[in-house]
Amino acid sequence: MLLIGLFMALSLSGAGWVMMRQQQQREAVAWLERGPACPRPARVQDARGDVKRFSFVDVGFSHRSGDASCAAIADKFGFHSIPACLFNSPEVLRVTTAKGVFTFGPRIYRPVTVTVENGLPRCVLNADYRSVQDTQ
Repeated sequence: MLLIGLFMALSLSGAGWVMMRQQQQREAVAWLERGPACPRPARVQDARGDVKRFSFVDVGFSHRSGDASCAAIADKFGFHSIPACLFNSPEVLRVTTAKGVFTFGPRIYRPVTVTVENGLPRCVLNADYRSVQDTQ
């Protein structure tokens, strides 16, 4: 009887882990949207004037306009989390990590997604706030 109870408990906890992992994968797909890479500013002067600054999971972000929404999402293997931020209209975006300062120039009214893995940011155009909000 004890063995049956132990087996049932392990089965339920395993099923719970699978369900949690599936939810993490759905969230990661929403956040890790594919799209063209964000352009870099043509001149250093184009990167000046970022007025909104914040930090999230040891990564600094600054942008000139628009709003941001961030989450710690599961990496592709599901064992670690990585910072991911959506910007709806950043114009100019600066990401600061332990590996340096990275500047992107997606321009105004261009939503983007930024993820950071191993200290290197990845910025893609055409982030979709709606798909992320559906997973929360």
